[in-house]
Amino acid sequence: MKARSAELSAFLKTLHSGILGSAQAGSDALRVTEKIMQALQTEQPPASPEPAWLTTCELLDDAIENVSTGGSDVGPEQRLAPNSNSHIVEHALAMRKLSSQLAWWNRPDAALIGEPFASGHANATVIGKGGLEERDDVWVGISLLAPGVKYPVHQHPPEEVYLVLSQGHWQKNGGDWFEPGTGGLVHNPPGILHAMRSGSTPLLATWCLWNAQ
Repeated sequence: MKARSAELSAFLKTLHSGILGSAQAGSDALRVTEKIMQALQTEQPPASPEPAWLTTCELLDDAIENVSTGGSDVGPEQRLAPNSNSHIVEHALAMRKLSSQLAWWNRPDAALIGEPFASGHANATVIGKGGLEERDDVWVGISLLAPGVKYPVHQHPPEEVYLVLSQGHWQKNGGDWFEPGTGGLVHNPPGILHAMRSGSTPLLATWCLWNAQ
């Protein structure tokens, strides 16, 4: 079986390092991440999806550029100082190298949800159906929102961890919006209602779903 590409291996390695660098000992985010990374040690056959690039993807370079500062819409005390978390920067750079190989997609119901969401978001599956390695136990992907866009409330059975690479807000079960900040983590238990929204800069995050039965 052909091994994972260098770009995919670097993306997964820096994802793991980024979460480890941010997670608290004994946290749900760390627990789920360790299960996911343990499963990913067993590689599945590589896939070759037809790369697809959406209009929103043109914001990806700007979002990655913002990783070192935390975005321009926050005060200096909220920003991630350059090189203060090299794992996050390394993951963003690994994402950039991988991005052109991915089949970026919009949610199937995007047109029904309407604007600005319909044309202001892009997702990419890295691991899982439609990704670079097809498997059912673990899904890993990327979400990108243009400025001023809300990703609508949704839910899914798999447990989830986001590694946040930008400024932006998250919400769980209709509660108050909160801001993890660049390098922050968001853990979503199975079936929880959740949403996210960008501010004046693009929102960028890598998500991991633990789908093992």
